[in-house]
Amino acid sequence: MADLRRDLCKRALHRMLTVLAVVCLPIIAQAADPMHEGARAWRNGQYPAALRLFDKAAQRGDSNAQWLLGRLLRDGTRTARDPARARQWLERAALQGHAGAQSDLGSLLLESRDPTPDYAAARRWLEAAAEDGDVQARWRLGQLHEQGLGVAPDGARAARWYRMAAAQGGVEASYRLGRLYYDGRALAQDQAMAAQWYERAARRGHPDAQLRLAAMLEHGYGIARNTALAARWYERAALQGVAWAQFAFAGLLEQGDGVAASDPLAYQWLLLAADGADAATGPWNVDAALTRIGARLSDPQKAAADRWLRAWRNNERRPPRAL
Repeated sequence: MADLRRDLCKRALHRMLTVLAVVCLPIIAQAADPMHEGARAWRNGQYPAALRLFDKAAQRGDSNAQWLLGRLLRDGTRTARDPARARQWLERAALQGHAGAQSDLGSLLLESRDPTPDYAAARRWLEAAAEDGDVQARWRLGQLHEQGLGVAPDGARAARWYRMAAAQGGVEASYRLGRLYYDGRALAQDQAMAAQWYERAARRGHPDAQLRLAAMLEHGYGIARNTALAARWYERAALQGVAWAQFAFAGLLEQGDGVAASDPLAYQWLLLAADGADAATGPWNVDAALTRIGARLSDPQKAAADRWLRAWRNNERRPPRAL
């Protein structure tokens, strides 16, 4: 999940830089400005030159450049990941009152692998950004209070922060609020409400929300059972690499429950589920299912499925097809 979130952040950052180069910077900056030139170089795929120009602008005290450089170094976008340098640049921008940098710095401190994470500093920076309405800062504060990171666990306060972020369109906040309603730990358990929040996050592409909503629909937890809709949500999560969704979707395909029965498609999804990092410890028996379905397939069908799996591993993310 962390890798997926990092990948989504990288894509969002690339889109942000492209928009910055095409729309914003030509209006507010002259060609001699290194931030403007860096964005143009980025748009043209000249990443080393762009990074040098962003660094130049950051050294001059440009808080936007400092924030941007901190994010690039944090995520390893077109450069080596360097959390220490990322923190330095984010701190410099945060001290200038840059809300985005304050939010990113607080998040970085919250996720630190340091044996003694500075949760107090993380909270201070997140609260500063949250006052300016930063969505990430608000759901991160919810996480801090939910998990008791440097504070006593407080589910009610966590829910308040999640609601604030969700009201602004925060996808992660919607998912986490759904989970609180489903688990009934910090809020009175309400599976119907959980499904509503999961659906909000699922429609915005959150893979775990898609998985959880699909499971609720398949089994009728708190909402009417609808395996056809469950299959669609399982497939969406499966295409994002969620191994449990791949396994569950394969089960529906094998049974023909809510979707047309297809052993070849089920087999391909099972191969992918077995390839997942958590497949060995997941609550399923992929090997038994592969053996059972594989016995009904021809050797050419299984060979074609293996070729499809190799293509997927090479980032040719095409959905399985009938063999």
